[in-house]
Amino acid sequence: MSDFSNLAAVPPLLRDEDRAVGAALVAGLVRTIAPANADEWVEVQDIADNFIEAGRARRMRVNLINAHYQAGLEIVLRRIATAAIMALALFLMPSAINQGFAERSFFGVHRVMMYDEGQLRLLMHGTTLHGAMRVKDATGTAVETPPPATYYYPGSPMARGVEVARGSVGKADGSFVVASVGVGAGSMSCYARANEDWTFYDIHPLVVRLATNPKLFTFLSRCRPDAKFVIGDARLTLGKVPAATVDYLVIDAFASDSIPVHLLTREAIELYLSRLSPQGLLVLHISNQHMDLADVASTIARSIPDVSAVLVVDRPVTKSLDALPSTVMFLAKSPEVLADIKTWNGATPVAALGDGAASRTPWTDDYSNVLGAILKYKGIIN
Repeated sequence: MSDFSNLAAVPPLLRDEDRAVGAALVAGLVRTIAPANADEWVEVQDIADNFIEAGRARRMRVNLINAHYQAGLEIVLRRIATAAIMALALFLMPSAINQGFAERSFFGVHRVMMYDEGQLRLLMHGTTLHGAMRVKDATGTAVETPPPATYYYPGSPMARGVEVARGSVGKADGSFVVASVGVGAGSMSCYARANEDWTFYDIHPLVVRLATNPKLFTFLSRCRPDAKFVIGDARLTLGKVPAATVDYLVIDAFASDSIPVHLLTREAIELYLSRLSPQGLLVLHISNQHMDLADVASTIARSIPDVSAVLVVDRPVTKSLDALPSTVMFLAKSPEVLADIKTWNGATPVAALGDGAASRTPWTDDYSNVLGAILKYKGIIN
């Protein structure tokens, strides 16, 4: 039998870092197997080579993983650093808007922020403006008793409508009853008089909390500190109001890009009208940046018997957050109630408006055409 032990040498092609491991491995295999022929010796060499290569491949995988991990970590750290720098820049750079307070509820994010170098305080719901109050004038002087702003400025349709309703119902004893759906910043409360009965309705408890906080907005605390609030969906809460008791009913819930359709159907309008006193006035604030709600409301008004309606498009001379343009529809059971409103600038009796292709069929609880209202607003259809 030939002695192959003298062939127990390190494989010649191994790299320097593997030669020590290879020498020990081959020596151990020779002592264990004691190759007696060429085939057994080749088997020893194959085992050693495979073991060495397996170890080398494992080290390569580990090094590759480490390299990828390091590169990924560097990317993540760079992105975090970039985001932090951008956030710091947005915080430090001069801006017309300061984000201020923000709180999320079931209905989305509400923000109270400063605007125009701290001259105005805004109430935002998402991207929709729900109210504003001037806290400083152009000189930077604090405004002690800020007037209602945005769509409710003195001289706006909704402000003037209060006087129309007062004159129409003729309640000299101060028992004038107002129901206002949509609290906003509480601007409407500053048109209330002593001994009148004003109730505000809103589905957002957070909005009521913000509007009644005198550190944020002072309309309600100054003008109507004893105001009553009813939280819930307007269709349900107004349904509990006794019929024919409200003299001025304001529905202001359609400004956002996601309107509550169920508040603008024929059944909803019929509910509102049923709550009006015989000489009462219903107001729909239908300003919207995405949909032609004037056409929707006009079609509904024409579909309800014995109802008169006037559409008012208000365009203030100076457009600013102190006085914003608005589109408002007034409805009444008695046409005499609307006589004065018909003489206003921008006023058009609904009976004189043509049918729009977007909503020729009135919206009901079983039918609505939101896409048509959007296309009509964009001028794609007539």
